[in-house]
Amino acid sequence: MKNIIYILLLTVALTSCDDFLDVKPVGKLIPSKIQEFDKLLNNSNLYQWDYLDNNTGCNLAMLGDNYEYSENIFASELKISNPNVDRLMAYKFNRPYNDPKNPDYFWDWGIYRAAYYYNNVIDGVEDLLSQDENLGKSILAQAKAGRAVNYLNACMVYGPAYIPGGANNTKTIPFRTVSAATEGNPDLSTTQEVFDLVEEDLLASLIDIPDFSTNIRYNKITVKAALAYFYMLKGDFPKMLTYADEAWNDALADKGGIEGIIYDFNKFAYFDNGAVGAPGEDPETVWNLQYDGSPDGTFKLVGNIENLLYRRSASIPRAYVSQEFVSLFSDNDLRKQLFLLWSTGYADVFGGNDGIVKKYYRADKMGKGNTTGFSYPELLLMRAEAYARNGQDGNALIDLNKLREYRYETGTAALIGLSGDILLNEIINERRRELPTPSYKRFLDLKRYAAYDEGKAWAKTTMVHRLMTYTAVPAGDTPLEPVPSGIEYTAPINSEFFILPISNPVLLLNPDWGIPLAPEGYNPS
Repeated sequence: MKNIIYILLLTVALTSCDDFLDVKPVGKLIPSKIQEFDKLLNNSNLYQWDYLDNNTGCNLAMLGDNYEYSENIFASELKISNPNVDRLMAYKFNRPYNDPKNPDYFWDWGIYRAAYYYNNVIDGVEDLLSQDENLGKSILAQAKAGRAVNYLNACMVYGPAYIPGGANNTKTIPFRTVSAATEGNPDLSTTQEVFDLVEEDLLASLIDIPDFSTNIRYNKITVKAALAYFYMLKGDFPKMLTYADEAWNDALADKGGIEGIIYDFNKFAYFDNGAVGAPGEDPETVWNLQYDGSPDGTFKLVGNIENLLYRRSASIPRAYVSQEFVSLFSDNDLRKQLFLLWSTGYADVFGGNDGIVKKYYRADKMGKGNTTGFSYPELLLMRAEAYARNGQDGNALIDLNKLREYRYETGTAALIGLSGDILLNEIINERRRELPTPSYKRFLDLKRYAAYDEGKAWAKTTMVHRLMTYTAVPAGDTPLEPVPSGIEYTAPINSEFFILPISNPVLLLNPDWGIPLAPEGYNPS
């Protein structure tokens, strides 16, 4: 099945649509009804592989600053020939991160498999509009919105960040809009061309998009959030504010207030599942999280109330959150109390032992409650950022404090008197604390800050990674904070190190793009 999909997406192949569509509930028949195309938008391939590798990690997270490797973990991962060694190579900025002769999971399993579903729906429904025009237009709007955001993120991963006022003429990805297997791929689109097409699709989808849908599909609120996200990446902050404000107000009206879209972390607590231990001793196995006294774990599911658009998040890598990330949390931040816990560090047969370390368990404890799509807290912070970038500091501070009510201990004083870059820096830090740490979103943020915020406190020009030395201590002793070893890796953010190359198998099948193949003989070390 993987080979069928790969050939279908990336070549002018003669594989039949019957073969590809055997994943549909209706069997191996090509859909003949609008309702059958509608069901394709519920397919798990549209939300299960959002920049994930075959072991559900994400090397883009390892290009950023949320994680760090210990010397022991790094050495062990290399010795056992981990199939996702690309995460280690990303941390070292050792391009190409993946073996160039192998398929690219992001490209194959995520971007262009999803694009094929969206394009199949669009092509099929357009031919069947006479069956039910209103339903058909609604389905088309959802598919175009999904395709747009899919390609927007791909453009930012496989190309440079958008430069406001710049030429943006670097060729990035093919913006494929047809589903026919016999239709060749178009030429690579430039950053500007992708952004123009994404904007066109998102704005057009607003006309017929339904008001409501499940959170794996697009609706009016989701499309407005997507437009705010698009204009954020583009650096068009007045439009970012327009759509973030509309989306947030619509969400409040739809869910009956903020309690319907944001959890109060003061109501989360751990309970013992019967094993011996205390919070922090073995949070992976001993302690379970519950909300408001209920152990049913609804917050761990796709139906988590904070998930506006669900896209599966990466699993926690075999690494620790960075000391810089840890320093972002104050003691009264409930995310620190609930998820940043002391636990047993890495030890292996090669003799390495990291002792007792701090691990960040939010991705584990929240499970499918994490999303790399859009969450309501992210939407609120997008509005806060847009307010701040448009000089409306008072409104920005209100939004920031509103989220803090649900993330900090009850009684924590509201922030006052912040303005300008100091306020914006705090909003951006809050965004970093709130987004899923193993995902690609911090990677995209780093790229956009480097593109249009040069010189600001939050805008890094160079990423520095270090291997850290963790010292094991006798049981009962106070754990020691790690210290940097002498091994350091650096790379400019506004460079090829923060752009993924297209893999050789894709380039071999698309020689018209004129991109030379990467040399063979990949030897990660």
